[in-house]
Amino acid sequence: MFAWSGAAALLVLALGFTMPAFADYENFPAGEGKATLIKVCTQCHDIESLPRVRYSRPEWANLVYSMKDMGADGTKAELESIIDYLFKSFGKADKKE
Repeated sequence: MFAWSGAAALLVLALGFTMPAFADYENFPAGEGKATLIKVCTQCHDIESLPRVRYSRPEWANLVYSMKDMGADGTKAELESIIDYLFKSFGKADKKE
């Protein structure tokens, strides 16, 4: 059985744990890691709600690695690229690290 962190459980509920439908991710900020985020994360759920989430880098890392623990298929390098992209694109404005 998976041990869900509170943040991971809330994000899964917010994003909807469904098989991905067609989505327009062109509105996501450009940057290194965007394609990897789409490739890895949309295998299990939609990510259109991500722009509304604002986390510090450690919070994004905790979330991404908790998804890995739940079966996300990505290498360590891919996960770190995703974390960097998420923080640069959707990080807490007052906590840029």
